[in-house]
Amino acid sequence: MRRWSVVVLAVVVVLAGCGATPGGREDAERPATVTPAAVPTEPPTPTPVPVVVPGVTADGEVSAVALAAGHRDALVGDSFTRSATRTISEAGTLVRRTERRYRVEPFRPEFRYHQNQTIAGSYPARAAVARLDLWSNGSGVVARLEDDDEVRYQQAPADEFSSLVVGITGDERVSALGGAFSFVVRDGPTADTVRLVSTGLRTPAALDEPPLTTDVRNASLTMVVTRAGLVRSYRLTYDVTLDERTLRVVESMRITAVGDTQVERPSWYRFAVENGSQPPERTGPNGSRGRYVPSP
Repeated sequence: MRRWSVVVLAVVVVLAGCGATPGGREDAERPATVTPAAVPTEPPTPTPVPVVVPGVTADGEVSAVALAAGHRDALVGDSFTRSATRTISEAGTLVRRTERRYRVEPFRPEFRYHQNQTIAGSYPARAAVARLDLWSNGSGVVARLEDDDEVRYQQAPADEFSSLVVGITGDERVSALGGAFSFVVRDGPTADTVRLVSTGLRTPAALDEPPLTTDVRNASLTMVVTRAGLVRSYRLTYDVTLDERTLRVVESMRITAVGDTQVERPSWYRFAVENGSQPPERTGPNGSRGRYVPSP
């Protein structure tokens, strides 16, 4: 028994001197390991998405204001013709058609405006006049109005028709539609154009649906835009409801004859100056007085 005690004691002494216990002599002589601190790095700079036309990036992000400004600026200083048409149909049968056309001189001092509307008896909203032809030299306006086989003439200062002057380039409509949809960018019909194809409607109210209609749906829009920013054309389609009837609305716009448009004084100008009436004064909703001008 005593011999086994001696053996156990010897084993304990050997283990105590081997330096395996933490904090022993060998640990004291081993250099400490230092973990280097992480070096802060700047986040990678995102690659900017290329701009394909003013206000539009390659991934379809559209700045409606910049798109409209590019369209307007592309026409400043040039003559041009802008034509716009809106049709309303029910089950394939046309119930209303409105055609508008501007012919504009450079810098817009002189322009000619023509509007023609045809409306079926089944459509409840009537037009102020069926046909309107207007010429302006920048300071004054003469107009020929035709409705129900009656023709009359008016003359007035140009500011009486300011709503028509504002709409000459169509940039406000471009802005409204550009902000109403989300888009993808596709190749255009020519090398110098792109197509903006809608993928969803975000703002139905921006479509300016016909009077008395509700429930805008199934809307789509395609715009053809030049690399310089001119919205050369667009086509908008959507459905609405009128008294539980489904109507199809198609609106299109086209810019043509840029730099090649001429504005001539109409053949009826002299007669209108000599026989045209001043628009009758009317009382506005706030009590102000002004002259009646047919709505465009």
